[in-house]
Amino acid sequence: MSGGIPPRDRVRDAQSSLVNLTAEGAVLAPESATTVFASVQQRVEGDATAVVVAATGDNATMLRSGTIEKIAAMSCTDGDAASSADQPKIVELVSAATKNGDARYDHFTKRLVAYPSKLGRLVAPHLSSWTRVGRFPSPFKTNPRSLNLGLSFVSNNETILVDIIGHAEHETISREFLRSGPREFIAFHPQTVNAAIVTCGGLAPGLNTVIRELVCTLSRLYGVEHIYGVPYGYRGFYSPNYNLRRLTEDSVSSIHHQGGTILGSSRGGFDLKLICDAVEDRGLNQIFIIGGDGTHRGALAIYQELRRRKRKIACVGIPKTVDNGT
Repeated sequence: MSGGIPPRDRVRDAQSSLVNLTAEGAVLAPESATTVFASVQQRVEGDATAVVVAATGDNATMLRSGTIEKIAAMSCTDGDAASSADQPKIVELVSAATKNGDARYDHFTKRLVAYPSKLGRLVAPHLSSWTRVGRFPSPFKTNPRSLNLGLSFVSNNETILVDIIGHAEHETISREFLRSGPREFIAFHPQTVNAAIVTCGGLAPGLNTVIRELVCTLSRLYGVEHIYGVPYGYRGFYSPNYNLRRLTEDSVSSIHHQGGTILGSSRGGFDLKLICDAVEDRGLNQIFIIGGDGTHRGALAIYQELRRRKRKIACVGIPKTVDNGT
């Protein structure tokens, strides 16, 4: 972006807009048209100052909880905290304040208990399990185009609940998955990445948008220079009749206005050995496979074969479908 407010300051301003409005004497009017006047109180917490907007009437207390100072005060130092933008609500962090009757936590009504013996089910396969990988600081830390994103790294211990419907009076259970998102350290140096994107199976809305966002994220945010499109599904990896297509930000800038997929797609053509041999021969080390059930069964087989060969190649599945069945 050119000119204007620096990204970090824009984030700070957006996060504090509610407090700024009330501090400047603005009137908050809910949809019921009942006028509510708000006042600002300062509360010191360690080295940071939190701002609480206390509204009169039946409105609940609102907490300004997204400032950089607040994040710094709440963050864990051992890597167990959730991403800084979605503050961790880890019990150890708030137990002291809760015991002291801190009103900020009165609106929390559930406590989620971890079962360490079952955490092995959440661990995702990692390249370091079968081959040597690097450890490089994320470009989000230094790339001016993504500097504000560096406030939102996700730890390897953060999860998303699957079963979100609970009961007000009874204990409930839920499954959970590891949360995806940018990590503070990455396994591939961007200059060594040769990424490939392939679309398989039937057409579905939004395929070109997915391709475009993959290219822009890899190029603009991570600094990857070598990104290729695989033509016409799985057979495009090994068929001598097709060539990989170089993808750049310019070449995909307007493809989201087009239907179908600019790479072409097809059913079938899956030959595990030919695909994996071609991936190695072409020097590809990141594969993004867009498809449905059958495509992802193939993607799983590719991952398993590359793992058996102990190759440093990441295989990423991106689901798409036009089926409405369950």
